[in-house]
Amino acid sequence: LPDSRLHVVGDATLTGRLLRPATGPTDLLPRSYGAIGPAGQALAGTSNFVANRLGTGVYEVVITNVSVNLSSHIVLVTAIGTTYRTAMASASNGALLLRCFDVSGSPVDNAVHFVFYSR
Repeated sequence: LPDSRLHVVGDATLTGRLLRPATGPTDLLPRSYGAIGPAGQALAGTSNFVANRLGTGVYEVVITNVSVNLSSHIVLVTAIGTTYRTAMASASNGALLLRCFDVSGSPVDNAVHFVFYSR
């Protein structure tokens, strides 16, 4: 272990992975994250994903050079807005699928935020 800490004033660029002993080989930085609008458009986030609306409340997220498999990836997804909504993540054909539902469980178009990690 180092005898001192790294102190950076300004930006730091990392080309490798950021790890801690407690997390083992798991990278602490997200692989991708973003905000997706109700029409399926990418509103903000990393530049390594594209989003499409597949149907009511269903959004496909394709992450560059990643075949999504939820047994080896972790996804956090949140429905955004002032009306109660819930969101869930699944995977299909290597893409991330995000789904939104209203309080009755019916699919609904809604903005979502996601954060995607590799294990």
